Amino acid sequence: MGVFLFIFGENMKVSKDKVVSMHYTLKNDAGEVIDSSDGKETLDFLQGHGNIIPGLESALEGSSKGDKMDYLWSLKRVMDFVCKMRFKRSLEQHFKALMK
Repeated sequence: MGVFLFIFGENMKVSKDKVVSMHYTLKNDAGEVIDSSDGKETLDFLQGHGNIIPGLESALEGSSKGDKMDYLWSLKRVMDFVCKMRFKRSLEQHFKALMK
């Protein structure tokens, strides 16, 4: 996965509770693009709160605006994270429906 960071603020570094905006390209082992934010809006998230894949969040810590990096992780780690986020969204929707 290639990552290009757009971090707002002069001399700001990625750290907990900072909003990070980044572009990314996700490739499989053969180098084929699976997903990318190229030509789309940035992926924005709050650092340090488990909103992106944990290993990537750790790798981004301390990065600065304009930094580029490659990051590799296993398909299992990606799928575990996707399942966790889907479950979290499902619970949130369920509780919102109960509160109506």
